Amino acid sequence: MKKQTQKRSASDVPSIPDFESKPDQYNEPDVPRKEDQMPDGGFKRAQGTSRAELRLRVEELLARREAPPTEAWLELGDGAREILTQLLGDVSITKREAMKQRTIATLGQLRIVRAVPQLGELLLRSSEDTVTRAYAASALGRIGDELAIPFLGQAVALKDEMVRRQVTLALGRTRHPRAVPHLLKLLDDSSEHISSAAATELRSYEQELGIKLGVKLKTPKASKKQTPRAPAAD
Repeated sequence: MKKQTQKRSASDVPSIPDFESKPDQYNEPDVPRKEDQMPDGGFKRAQGTSRAELRLRVEELLARREAPPTEAWLELGDGAREILTQLLGDVSITKREAMKQRTIATLGQLRIVRAVPQLGELLLRSSEDTVTRAYAASALGRIGDELAIPFLGQAVALKDEMVRRQVTLALGRTRHPRAVPHLLKLLDDSSEHISSAAATELRSYEQELGIKLGVKLKTPKASKKQTPRAPAAD
């Protein structure tokens, strides 16, 4: 019996309150939410300093229903940042899509530059879930390092519209001149949501980097007017 693939509608895509991104289904993916999974009984949070105990504390934070604040991660030190990066290659994490997406989002939240190569590979890997690739693009943009630009540049040709929009926003966030050619290419994207976002990001580049690109902001095409119908006869 074939396994049925659950279709994901646009409204199912989680999003961060990003006031520059509209419509809502194209907003940046948020950290996935899930129920706290804490064992019953007298379980106590690990307080030791060994690597195993540090990993346990990292996974506890990842399993929280609400995304922990940046301060909670910083309290764990640089060792936790290293573990977070390594979790992208850990099958116990990657086989759970929600946990993998939470890890990706956290790497972006903490701007962990060492994770850029792995995030770039996730973004370009066709076998990955579409939403996971969108998370990877968003994380690369939040990290904002120049190393992310080659990966984002390759991703401008990806088929999925949601992923390409995240790539557009991520290229804008890098604020690096090397991102400009890719954004110029996205001006001709078949999706108005993406071409308009590219134009907005390029205008920001003009203002902040002091360069002239002559980009005009695009506005969505007006919908065709419907012919008024005569009132129905009594």
